[in-house]
Amino acid sequence: MNEVSFSRTVKEVKFGAWVLDPKRQTINDGEHERELEPLLFKILCYLMINNDRIVTRQDLVDDVWCQKYVDDNAINRAMSELRRVLKSNKQRGIVIKTHYRKGYSFFLERDIVYHDVVVTANVTPNISESRPQNELKTASSNHWYYIAASVLLFVVCLAVYFQTALVKNEPQPIIASDITVKYRENILSWLEGNYFLPKLHPSQHKLAFSYVPKNSKDQHLILRDLASGKEDKVALPGKQLEALGWSSTKNVLYYMSFKAGDNRQCELWQMDYTAPEHKHEKVMECDPNQLMVAGFNDKLIYERYGYRGNPELSVLVLRDLKTGDEFQITSPNVNSFGDKLLYFDAQNEKLYFERVQLDQSELFVTDIEGMEAQKLAVQSQRIWAANIVDGHFLAWFNGIENKFFRYDISNKNAIEAVIPLSNEDFYYAILMSDMRVLAFTEPREWDIYVMDIDSTQVTSFATNDIKEFAFTSRNSTQAYLAGSKMNRSIVLVKGDQRTTINTDTKGVKQLIFGDDNQSLFLIGEHFIKQLDISTGTIVQEKLLEESIVDAFYAKEGYLGLIMHLDVRAPSTSVLYETKTNQLISFPVNNLQWFGFIGNDKYVIFNSENKLEVLNASFDVENEFELSGFENKTYKHLFTIKGNELLYSDGYGLYQLDLANQTLSLSKISQFVDKLITSIEWSSSDNKLYIGTVETRSNLMLMAMPEQ
Repeated sequence: MNEVSFSRTVKEVKFGAWVLDPKRQTINDGEHERELEPLLFKILCYLMINNDRIVTRQDLVDDVWCQKYVDDNAINRAMSELRRVLKSNKQRGIVIKTHYRKGYSFFLERDIVYHDVVVTANVTPNISESRPQNELKTASSNHWYYIAASVLLFVVCLAVYFQTALVKNEPQPIIASDITVKYRENILSWLEGNYFLPKLHPSQHKLAFSYVPKNSKDQHLILRDLASGKEDKVALPGKQLEALGWSSTKNVLYYMSFKAGDNRQCELWQMDYTAPEHKHEKVMECDPNQLMVAGFNDKLIYERYGYRGNPELSVLVLRDLKTGDEFQITSPNVNSFGDKLLYFDAQNEKLYFERVQLDQSELFVTDIEGMEAQKLAVQSQRIWAANIVDGHFLAWFNGIENKFFRYDISNKNAIEAVIPLSNEDFYYAILMSDMRVLAFTEPREWDIYVMDIDSTQVTSFATNDIKEFAFTSRNSTQAYLAGSKMNRSIVLVKGDQRTTINTDTKGVKQLIFGDDNQSLFLIGEHFIKQLDISTGTIVQEKLLEESIVDAFYAKEGYLGLIMHLDVRAPSTSVLYETKTNQLISFPVNNLQWFGFIGNDKYVIFNSENKLEVLNASFDVENEFELSGFENKTYKHLFTIKGNELLYSDGYGLYQLDLANQTLSLSKISQFVDKLITSIEWSSSDNKLYIGTVETRSNLMLMAMPEQ
């Protein structure tokens, strides 16, 4: 087997205009730094190490992929992607040469730079007796002084170099804005129903969006002229329609069509909206997760899912609509959720996209060849849409903070622009030219219900205006988050009495009672806060580098946590000891959930959708595979009721007797028109509390600056 990577003694490898950093797996040409995916990094290192010969495809299969067989198309795609990454304004020549029917070779000369190594020998130096001893010490001191000064100067120069080289890859800090604009809000449509998924035409004269009339399940496509207010409705029998984007050079709208109740059979269509009766033409099959496309001339930019074999990982692709040929534009890191198109600037051939990480979103811009990718800003929340305003601002809306952000394309900095809209209920907003705002109010409603398991009778417990279920119950006391997204508080419920606790709930996603009901734990993505209920103050806090995926009451004195460091890494299971504020490793990882049955048994749900009952030694006593529930609507939901496990796949509620040797699910109830987002069993009152979300009528508004 040939060498695949450089040894640790290699500091950097120079070739052409590039400098490879093996430790950080990056290349830098002095203007741009690019992080290489693991596969591309391995291929590049392999070719450079074996630069004295032709590397065959079988060599790559054996030494890089380390598999018995790899499809030729996979090798072709990887080599094509590597060549694209190695191109820049400074490096335009051949780096990797193809030898017809033979393989590949590294074409450039390489210069390997090693780390400085200090070798200490256990040998007494031979010192001349004729030289005075004090002179020897002086000379030696000066010698090491000059060496130290030289090393220090080198380090400073290196730091300055890398700071200069990285400046184009790191976003600038966000600058506060002094915008104080007052708005008047006008309702654009008075028909009751659900308005969502808007797509604004690049000219800002037309708008396409989906509309579901009240008491109907038919999803229509609406085209609206924003100047005249005229609307055209597109409806196809048995089809649900969603707008995806526009062509900037033709009178074409792209939309998604799929069968009602089946999001898998998805098709991408284009429509000439100026032709009589509208001319519809199928473009290709598509993924139901597709959010946006952009067309120009006879080309289409879209999100292609399934990158690197991960169905949730998307890349941006340029497709020739005449030939069907495709070219991959972006290369997201495999531990992300991929790249989502936000806006295409056809005039400058620049596309802006969001790279979705586990705990943040990154805003990028690149050209249509993917050669000049640059990170512009980092946000803690998703960026759902962006728009060019007045020719030199890129603007996007943060629905959690109810504010806009603008990126100054000329000055290259992000500016926080607080637009004082009176309605805090906006889930989607677009900043247009002349400071107009096109906005949609929240189309969903979150509620909490309580169910009597024996009778399956369901009654309302609370209506929420925020999406977090964030509910907990212990010893006949309940607590939940309530209020608007900008003004949230905790409601404490004891019987018929409800008390509001005003505390900082920013970022809180879950609530969990402690053992004595005097403490309430506030769980965020990267923190655990302990709230003293009697005083309403935070008495303890734990900050975490990993992201908390799920949290729950495990047993007396402990909370259970499922955490992720990145998307592709296995999950980590830990116990949080509430008294000491310390984390204790749970001996089974790569789980989606785990719980305790009494004091000596555990039930776990692993990444293979398998439930296992473990004894105190963590040996498997029983197991059950959730076959048929792989395509859950929301996520797998569990809560323990004595020796029973309650489960939901999003619409149905099921019961599983863990004491029974033969495990089987029995259906308790089915919810219609409501999606179950969380369940929690309360042993104090023998009730099941259920968090749900459902669609509701919302509004489409145009906010105009007051003169």
